[in-house]
Amino acid sequence: MKKALKNFFKSIIAGCIGAGVLLMVSIFVFFIVKLIYYFMQKDLLLSKYNIMTAIVLFMFVGFIYGISSFRRSNSYRRLLKPTWTTFLTNFIISALFAFGTYMLFRERYSSFVGIEGLILLFVLLFVLFWLFSAILANYLTPKKTRIKTHKARNAILFILFNPIFIMIYLWLFGVVSYNSVYIPCTVIITGVDKNPNTANTINLGIKSGETIISIDDNKISSLQDVRDYINSLQTTKQVTLETDKNIYYIRTYEVDGNRYMGLLLRQEYCERKYI
Repeated sequence: MKKALKNFFKSIIAGCIGAGVLLMVSIFVFFIVKLIYYFMQKDLLLSKYNIMTAIVLFMFVGFIYGISSFRRSNSYRRLLKPTWTTFLTNFIISALFAFGTYMLFRERYSSFVGIEGLILLFVLLFVLFWLFSAILANYLTPKKTRIKTHKARNAILFILFNPIFIMIYLWLFGVVSYNSVYIPCTVIITGVDKNPNTANTINLGIKSGETIISIDDNKISSLQDVRDYINSLQTTKQVTLETDKNIYYIRTYEVDGNRYMGLLLRQEYCERKYI
């Protein structure tokens, strides 16, 4: 009975480790998708419910696979099982990165990165760094006790999910998550780019702080809307720019095949409403 109960709790722990690993993989997937959208020059806007559902599904699959790995005692189970070496390695790495992030952001984002934020960040990093720490701990163990199977796989995972890369994945995942709560709602004019093509635009008297409502009767709520419309123009032309203060007629110009209005713009965000 004791052995069965002990194996039950061990399987649950293995499932939790699997869920943590797949949580890290889900963040990596969001990173890849965000990168694709970035190179396509598009914004990735996902519902927070879609993000939560995707993460829960990844973690559920990881939990089931963790239990399955424990029962089959495969290479993943042997690699990821809790050991003092893995625990201490992960604790040190997670603490260093959490404290470094805290020191980096505490001045600018003190309201978000307090002591509670530091603790939560440490816990999150402890989960996300487990795979890397387990592989590192395996490399640090004596050769006689080292898990020698799947060396190429472990080397790839060691590189792909090292702490620096995970922090990058986590940052871009934070961008995606932020966009699930806050979405582009207005575009603010901050000035006019001073170059030979904007002499007439400068004379229009456009004021910094004016909000763009539309361009040629096309409603504008994001910088992406501006880019999409300007890029859709077949040639340079005079566009009608409506702001909350006035209506301006701006002559677009072309540089290296790209068209511009010559305005300096800033994106404003509003809290996303879910019905």
